[in-house]
Amino acid sequence: MQTKFRPIAFALVFTFILVNLVSAAVANRQAQPDQQAGIVPLVARTDEPTTIPPTAVPPTDVPPTNVPPTDPPPPTQTFTPSMTFTPSQTFTASMTPTASNTPTTVPGQVLSQNGGFELDANDDKVPDGWETDDRGNEKFACNKLNRPGKPDKIVAYAGACAFQVKDGMLPLRQIYSTPIGVAGDTLYLTAWVEGKALTDGLGIKAKLLLVGGTKQKLKLSVAPGTYVYSLLQTQFTLTVGVTEIKLRINGSNFTGKAYIDDVVLNLVSVTR
Repeated sequence: MQTKFRPIAFALVFTFILVNLVSAAVANRQAQPDQQAGIVPLVARTDEPTTIPPTAVPPTDVPPTNVPPTDPPPPTQTFTPSMTFTPSQTFTASMTPTASNTPTTVPGQVLSQNGGFELDANDDKVPDGWETDDRGNEKFACNKLNRPGKPDKIVAYAGACAFQVKDGMLPLRQIYSTPIGVAGDTLYLTAWVEGKALTDGLGIKAKLLLVGGTKQKLKLSVAPGTYVYSLLQTQFTLTVGVTEIKLRINGSNFTGKAYIDDVVLNLVSVTR
């Protein structure tokens, strides 16, 4: 009996399997036309970004602002002079005025008088305390200041005045005739001189007449050339006293100009 129904059972199972296969094939063919027609299965995808369409925002009306118009700046005007002024002459001062120097301070007893040439009470152009046989090209000269339209002219080394000599001169001298000094005392002679194209021949001397009739001389030789005020100095130590001193500024064979100032003859005692 079992042998008789076994083929029938196999046939039923086979038929069931075949029916399922056919149903699956039919379902598969129905799905393909849907894909070809653009029907996309509702499956969420994570590999593509989601595009959100923009939301239309109605425009907002902004009332215009009443701003007054701004006028453009006026154009820059460049002035070009029709004529250029060129000064015909530029003045350059040859000497810059400066404060006067302090007169030379010396120790001991000053024997010379008015060696700074500041005094000329009678206005004869010969400094007080000095004498001359006649005036040649030498003269009493002072600084010229505050002249309208002209620069200041400074001629003195110290103070306001100096003594000017030019192209030879007659001697300017003073005499000290009171006996002074003893052995061991020292006489000093100093002066300040400015030269302008000077040649040799100008000098400052102190001639000494010593006790017993012996003569001695202190001499300052003024250098030739052009230069600003320079100090000249010399000294002599006495072996005996002095009975007379003749102080002279002279030079008859030179050319050029010189300013002489602050001439000092002083005695420094050994007993001080």
